[in-house]
Amino acid sequence: MRIIAKMKANRAIAVAVILLVSARMVHGYAVGPPLAMEALTAEADIIFKGTVTSIDPVQDEWFKPTSGFEAFETQFKIVSVIKGEVPGATIRFRHYDEVPSQSFSLQPQHYHFQTNRTYIVFARKTVNPAVSRQLWANHKTKEDQGVLLCPDDQPVKVTTMKEVFWNELTLLLKSGERVESRCGCSAWNSSTISIGRRRVWLMLTSS
Repeated sequence: MRIIAKMKANRAIAVAVILLVSARMVHGYAVGPPLAMEALTAEADIIFKGTVTSIDPVQDEWFKPTSGFEAFETQFKIVSVIKGEVPGATIRFRHYDEVPSQSFSLQPQHYHFQTNRTYIVFARKTVNPAVSRQLWANHKTKEDQGVLLCPDDQPVKVTTMKEVFWNELTLLLKSGERVESRCGCSAWNSSTISIGRRRVWLMLTSS
């Protein structure tokens, strides 16, 4: 009798969990997992390391109106082109960014940059060779995947993306710099990147 009662109790718990998850799915939306490095590299038309020179709002029909977010165009001075072609010394990158004064329930993939900071950016081409944009509109479980904050503005000297990330993250760790998480947003964030058998774990904090 105890076994039967326990089985019934477990079944009731399972049903309750299913109902709870279903209820959340009604009010939520599907979120894809972050891409592996190889897939992320293949997804991008252009990968560059660059320093931010300006950030301005932009009108672009690709970016659908989303409460709490707006489209921005961030201009970068090119440090290195890792994949693809950039037709000059600068490139403009269009992306969503959060607008703190507005509330939101759904969020797109978005990035927050800071002027005079250097980043590695994965981007798609547009009809204008001087303009690129973020890889996708709907966010992954890592909302800022596709951008890496760099500790310096030195040119990239290695050829594979795993080596690029490993070098930048190693330098970031050695620098001992306290940097803000998610490319500048004020929050705690941990980043784990596996490169072969090596694993780098970073805890980024805002000051």
